[in-house]
Amino acid sequence: VEIDPGAVAGLILFYDRALYCGLGFDAQRYVTHQYGIERGRPANPHGRRMFIRLTNAYQNVYFDTSADGVNWRRFDRGMEVSGYNQNVRGGFMMLRPGIYAAGEGEVRFKNFKFRAL
Repeated sequence: VEIDPGAVAGLILFYDRALYCGLGFDAQRYVTHQYGIERGRPANPHGRRMFIRLTNAYQNVYFDTSADGVNWRRFDRGMEVSGYNQNVRGGFMMLRPGIYAAGEGEVRFKNFKFRAL
């Protein structure tokens, strides 16, 4: 993912407008989203370009980041998403993977892949 100055971008798991989780970044900080709310903004060591990997394993979501796509580091905040379902919110039947971009400037997503575990 590459962002222009003033832009924010990231990966999310989306249930509906009020219930999603994810990890994004701007040039200086990460942006974490949980229960559809922007949460912490820890420092981003990668700047305006990074690789992001999202894994949903047994209702636990993990994020890994990398500067080069080879050496990965687990983001220190995982998220438990067992309540992100139709029994809680109604509607459709699953979390859906997504990308997002906000702010000013352009965002480029390259080499996006989706794989079932």
